[in-house]
Amino acid sequence: MAASVEGTVTLSPSGCYQLEGQPLVWPAGSVLSGQTVRLPDGRTIASGARIAGGGGILAAADVWGLLDPASQQHASQCLGAGTVEVAVVQTIQAS
Repeated sequence: MAASVEGTVTLSPSGCYQLEGQPLVWPAGSVLSGQTVRLPDGRTIASGARIAGGGGILAAADVWGLLDPASQQHASQCLGAGTVEVAVVQTIQAS
């Protein structure tokens, strides 16, 4: 996946992070905690923040292979039957 993604991070009423309205997969090693996400490098991203970085948009069916078991469990709550695409962020540019 060699593309870029950017947009505003939001948190849905069901507690799922989104990027411009699409379900969002964070870089491996990120920790979700309420209204914020701690990235592997220690930076914190809050709902409402604008981000840009490397990643891409994948078909929802292709995302499962990228997720560890704990992330799969959380994603199963966020990816409804009608979800077609998911924003995947692999790196986030420093702001």
